[in-house]
Amino acid sequence: MESDDRRGSWVPLLSAAAAMLVLFAWLPAFGAPYQFDDFNTPAGDPASQSLSHWWELLSRTLRPLTKLTYALESSVGAQSAPARRALNTLLFGGCVVLLKSLLEAVAKLPADLALLVASVWAVHPVHAETVVALAGRPVLLSLCLMLASALLLLRARVGLALVAAFLALLARESALAWLVTCAVLAAEQRGVSGRRLGAAGILALGLGALVLASSSGVRALVGSTLSSAGAWNRLGLQWAALTQGTLMLFTQPAAFTPDMEFEPAGLARAVLILTTLALYVAAVVLAVRHARFRYFALLWLCLVIPTHSVVPKLDVLTARPFSASLAPLLALASCWAWPWLAKMQRGKSYAALVLVAAFLLLFPMTRSRAALYRDPIALWRDASERTGRKVRPLVNLGTLLARKGELRAAESALESALQRDPSSIDTRLRLNTVRRAIRLGIAPAERTN
Repeated sequence: MESDDRRGSWVPLLSAAAAMLVLFAWLPAFGAPYQFDDFNTPAGDPASQSLSHWWELLSRTLRPLTKLTYALESSVGAQSAPARRALNTLLFGGCVVLLKSLLEAVAKLPADLALLVASVWAVHPVHAETVVALAGRPVLLSLCLMLASALLLLRARVGLALVAAFLALLARESALAWLVTCAVLAAEQRGVSGRRLGAAGILALGLGALVLASSSGVRALVGSTLSSAGAWNRLGLQWAALTQGTLMLFTQPAAFTPDMEFEPAGLARAVLILTTLALYVAAVVLAVRHARFRYFALLWLCLVIPTHSVVPKLDVLTARPFSASLAPLLALASCWAWPWLAKMQRGKSYAALVLVAAFLLLFPMTRSRAALYRDPIALWRDASERTGRKVRPLVNLGTLLARKGELRAAESALESALQRDPSSIDTRLRLNTVRRAIRLGIAPAERTN
C-alpha cells in the first residue's frame, strides 16, 4: 500500500514534466505567421471575422462550430496567428487529457503509463498541420469532442455523449460517422433490441445528413469534389493512401509535409487498397468480438473512413486525418500489450522504457518540424525537396522568394515548377512576372496558393 502511495505521488510530477516537454517540442512554432490554407480560413473567411458575420452567414457556413471559435477570437481582438494558436494549444491539451482518461478506463493502464502514451501521441510531428496551421483546427476540435463523447459513453452519460458527438459534426462534417456510431452504442447501453439498434443508427445518420445538407457550403464542397476532373481516380488513391499514411506514422514520422506526393499505379496501388480493406475488416472484427478494443477500433474507423473512402479530395494524402487517427491506433496497441505486460514481473518498467524512448526519438523531429513553420520559405523549400512532381511547393517557394526580393532564386524555383508541369498557365505567368521584375529591378507582390 505504501509502495502504491509512493508511486501515485509521482504522477503529478510526471504530468507536469510531460506537459512541459510537449510544450517545449512545439514552442518554436507558437510565433509562426499564418500558413497556406490559413489565408482562406480563418484569415480570409467572412464568417470568421466577427460574431455578427458568423450569424449572418450561418446557413452558408461550412463547419459552423469551428467558424464560431474563429469569430469569437476575432471579436475579442485575437486575430493574429500566435493569438489564435492559444486555443489550438488548449484543444490539443484537452485531447491529451481525454486520451489519457480513455486509456485508463478502457485499456486499464496505470495513470503514469496512460500519460506516457498520450504524451507520445502529442509529441509526434504529424500534428504540425493540425496544431500549428490554424486551418487544421476543425480536425483538432472534432477529435477533442469525439474523445469526450467516447469517455461520456463509458461513464454512462448517454445524453451528453450524443451532444458531444453532434457538436463534433458541427466542427467537421466527417464526424457524421461517429455520431451514427455513438447513437448505436448509446442505444446498446440502454439494452434495446438489434432491430432498434439499426433504427437508432439510421435516425442519427438521417438527422446528421440533414444538418449537413442544410448548409450550402457543404453542398458546394461535395458537388465540386464529385464533379472535378479525376475525382474517381483520386478516390481510389485515397483508399491506397490510408495504408501508406498509417505506415508513415511509425516508419517515417517526420515525412508529413504541406504537399505530399502519392500516385501509386498498377500492382502497387492494388496492394495498398487491399491492405486498407484488410485494416477495415480487422477493425470491425476487433470492435465486434473484443469489448476492450471496441471503442478505439470504432473511433479509428470513424476517423479514417469518411476522409479516405467516401468523398474524393484534392489532396489524397494529407497529415491531418493521420494526426487524429494516431490516437486510437496507440490506444489499440496499449489494449493489446498491457494485459501481457501486466503479467510480467517488470512489465510496467519495460513499457515505460519503450514509451520514453519513443518520446525522445520523436522530440527532436517535432522541434525541427515546428521551427520550419516560423519561416514560410523554409517550409515550402522543405516541401519542394521532398517531392518530385508536385508543382505547388515550388510555385509557393518561388512566389515567397520574389516577395522577399530574392528574384534569381525565385526564377529558379518557378522554372523548376514549370518543368514539372509545362501546361501550368499560372506558373508561367508568375515566372514572367519575376523575369520582368528582374529586368526592372523591383520585387513583385504576389500571394502563395
